[in-house]
Amino acid sequence: SLVLLGDYLAMTMGVLLFHWQHVYDHGYVRGSAEWKLREAAMHGSSLAVVPTWLKYFTLGIEYHHIHHFRMRIPGYMLREVHEGAPSGAFDDVTVLDAKGMW
Repeated sequence: SLVLLGDYLAMTMGVLLFHWQHVYDHGYVRGSAEWKLREAAMHGSSLAVVPTWLKYFTLGIEYHHIHHFRMRIPGYMLREVHEGAPSGAFDDVTVLDAKGMW
């Protein structure tokens, strides 16, 4: 059925987007003595660049670095938190565009 195909494609894209945000060159791996929450959030996950029209469907997953920094922030508020942060707050986050995810 066409609905099942659409559901399958949406699920596949969601899983890929989630996976790509955690697996890329220069990830964050440290021993427990050197591990720091902010560094792990900014370098161990990423900000995915997605088209504006697609943000309705991604439900904020592209702002994954904020989720790793403060897990209590609900997904629907991640974009608002990112855009409302002081200038330079996320300058050191890993940004992945479509080319960087492949």
